[in-house]
Amino acid sequence: MNLPADLRPLASLVLRHPDLEGKVVWQEAGAYTVQDAEDLGLDPEEIAFYAEGLLLEGFHLMWSALAEVEDPKDPVILQLICAEGQPPVAPALPEGWCLSTVADATGRATPGHSG
Repeated sequence: MNLPADLRPLASLVLRHPDLEGKVVWQEAGAYTVQDAEDLGLDPEEIAFYAEGLLLEGFHLMWSALAEVEDPKDPVILQLICAEGQPPVAPALPEGWCLSTVADATGRATPGHSG
C-alpha cells in the first residue's frame, strides 16, 4: 500500500526513530483529549497507517514529534492531533517537552488528499 505524499514525511520520521510511541489527541470545541493508552497506544509501524485511516475517514490531522527538553533531537512521542470540520491547532506542550527538530515542517494533512 502506497501512502499519500503528505504522509510520507511522517512515515520517514517513524523509520528514523523506531522507538516513537504514538499518541492520538482529539480536538473538539477547543479542548483536547488524549486517547487512553490502554485503548490505543500506537506502535511505530502503525502510526502512518493509522494516520492514513483518519484522513480517509474525513478527519483533519496534524502531528507533532515531541522530545524531552534535555534531548531535543531524539523524539520520544509522536502525537497525531485530529479534528473534524477544520484543521486542528496544536495543543500546548507539556512542561519539560519540546518539538523535536525532526518534526515535519507543516505537520498537516487534509482529509481525502491522495498526494
